Amino acid sequence: MKPRGPRAVIGTVALMAVVVTLLVIANWVTVRDHLEAWRFQLTRKTTALEPFTPTSSLTSTVWLPFSDTTPVGPGLLAAYSNRFVIYDEAARMGQTELLSPDANLTLEDVLRLLRQRGWRILDQRFPRKAFVFIGAPLITKGEE
Repeated sequence: MKPRGPRAVIGTVALMAVVVTLLVIANWVTVRDHLEAWRFQLTRKTTALEPFTPTSSLTSTVWLPFSDTTPVGPGLLAAYSNRFVIYDEAARMGQTELLSPDANLTLEDVLRLLRQRGWRILDQRFPRKAFVFIGAPLITKGEE
């Protein structure tokens, strides 16, 4: 290597470290959410619910293909987001009524509805697009 070779390599590595640091700082919210989602998936027994399409009847009631083991919240999100939904099997989901009489819900309506009930929902984009259902809903005194 020439005498300037080691300095050039060290300078390039330092420049790349600065660029990576700046990118992490500029996108900290996304990086934090991804780290939290990955930690959640690695430390708990999670289930990935595949997306499916909701159907509606003439009475505007939304019918979702839930089984007895599929919680309403993740199922509702999977139906309206067309993405995988990852949730903790052991979390207290509850089978509370989440649907409004209006069958014309959008993804934003469903996200707002679930967040109002105390759920934290992370938007994971890497390694695959999915929503990660984190936390338990707020429990009111009457539900205990």
